[in-house]
Amino acid sequence: MGPIVVDTKQSEQRLFLSDIGESFDPERDLALGPWCFIDREDTYSEWEKIPFFDAFEPGEELENTVRNVDALLRNRLTLLAEHLNHRHGVNYSFAYWWTLAARWMNHLICTSWRRWVHLKKYIEYRGDDPLKVIVSGDPRMVDWDFRDSADFSRGLHSERFDCWLWSECARQLAPVTWTLEARLDEDNTAKSFVADPPTRTNALRSMLRARLGRLPFSDVPGAPAASIGFFSCLLQVLPRRRNAVFRGKPLETPPSSFPQAFLNLLDFLIERTMPISLGADFTKREAAAASLKYSPGRLFVTGAATMNDVANFQTAHAIESGERIVRIQHGSDYGTMTYINIESSGEYLNDAFLTWGWISQNGHPGNFVPIPAPGLSRLANRHRQKTNALILVGTKMTLRTRRIDHIPQPTRVVAYRREKLSFVRALDEPARRSLIYRDYKRSKSNLSDAPFIQANIEGLKLCEGELDDAILGCRLLILDHPGTLLNVALAANIPTVCYWDQQAWPLASEAAPYFNALKKVGIIFPDAAQAANHVNRNFADPQAWWSSSVVQRARTNWTHQYARTSKIWWWHWVQALTKL
Repeated sequence: MGPIVVDTKQSEQRLFLSDIGESFDPERDLALGPWCFIDREDTYSEWEKIPFFDAFEPGEELENTVRNVDALLRNRLTLLAEHLNHRHGVNYSFAYWWTLAARWMNHLICTSWRRWVHLKKYIEYRGDDPLKVIVSGDPRMVDWDFRDSADFSRGLHSERFDCWLWSECARQLAPVTWTLEARLDEDNTAKSFVADPPTRTNALRSMLRARLGRLPFSDVPGAPAASIGFFSCLLQVLPRRRNAVFRGKPLETPPSSFPQAFLNLLDFLIERTMPISLGADFTKREAAAASLKYSPGRLFVTGAATMNDVANFQTAHAIESGERIVRIQHGSDYGTMTYINIESSGEYLNDAFLTWGWISQNGHPGNFVPIPAPGLSRLANRHRQKTNALILVGTKMTLRTRRIDHIPQPTRVVAYRREKLSFVRALDEPARRSLIYRDYKRSKSNLSDAPFIQANIEGLKLCEGELDDAILGCRLLILDHPGTLLNVALAANIPTVCYWDQQAWPLASEAAPYFNALKKVGIIFPDAAQAANHVNRNFADPQAWWSSSVVQRARTNWTHQYARTSKIWWWHWVQALTKL
């Protein structure tokens, strides 16, 4: 993005909502939050010392917010279903439209409400100050061209769309002491954020899809390609029960906690950001999905991401045809985290949800069926030390967050990065010499990751190549977050030490006893310093600690609940699917 061009006056303070540009003057200018420094950290090196705040306080305020957002999602999807039925001349069920629109709508509500609340709190803090607020051009002149749910999700990470949302909130909330000034660097034409298709696909799975058409068993994480045909045949012969379930309920009235001004803004945002897959391309996509074969009463087992609109259309038609939808866990948040509204609203509501061992999560409705995970089963107990590497693995750092749930809020993301330095600096020399760092590889973080760590830790090496190969042979694994790799590490029996801020990643009540057991035996610590001290004490012989009966008991109890494995995982799946 080019520099922000404004007519500056030395006597006026400027407030940047989304990006500070290249003319930011720390003696005069203000930044609304840490996201303003994405790709701009070198512009003002002391930016981390600015006393930013988050939109929601952890605890009761965040809990109430999650509950209210869930209710508003139901309300706006109720209205949208009626609108889209009328627009497209169809009469599909509420479950059909929920399946197509819930992920986009959930992200939109969370993103816009977070910005509304944050700006409102900022105005309460210094709304009396005369400020020149830098905003985008007239938001009502822009029609976004999001092709589908995934394209919209990518757009949420862009500065241009972020500034557009902040600016519209500012237009609604700005006090009389603020002057809104449009930046002059914008292209007001609509843009898509569609990404290139993946370069690596499974050839056998592609061939099966091409030859067999729509399969009743598909997109199952970790399942060997050869199992697709076997389970698809099994589902064809199992008894068909015509009792399909959908737990999402319409809601005619929005929650009273949302002011009418925000609801009006939300309706405008819905109109301007609705993916083309629900608008101009709906008829084409709907016809493609409708042309496939569906079997009333048959199980449809799918782990497809709810941002995949091709899969969403097929699932929606499967629901409409009376198939029974079984979704599958494919990550670590399920079962363990307190707030999980993206997953609970998109994946828990159908006939069944296959978990990696757990049966309940914070009262969310659903039919949760514990079952061994194929991918974890492939890695079970495979650790064999081959190197002396102490591997520290980080996760993605997101400041333009699109969610209101267990994902760390922006100020805690900044603190999370600082804790990495605290951990490394607290290591004794033998451990530090063996340390290598693995930054997040799947997508770009909002904060500098590996370059930041290397700039502050002299001589730090990076972990490249296949991560599974590295950790299965390492001396000791360090995790600074409760991600999917924790499931992998404990299932594979890798000596592992963890630390993270539990207010940043609040645990579900059902998960707390299992995590507390890991704390008692020295697997999890509340901060970097304590974790590093534990590493220092055990680095000479980590297996002496790790292989002890108390550690292994805590590990196996945890994996049975949250990372269940079996050499004959497929047999457990046969039994579970036969009973559904």
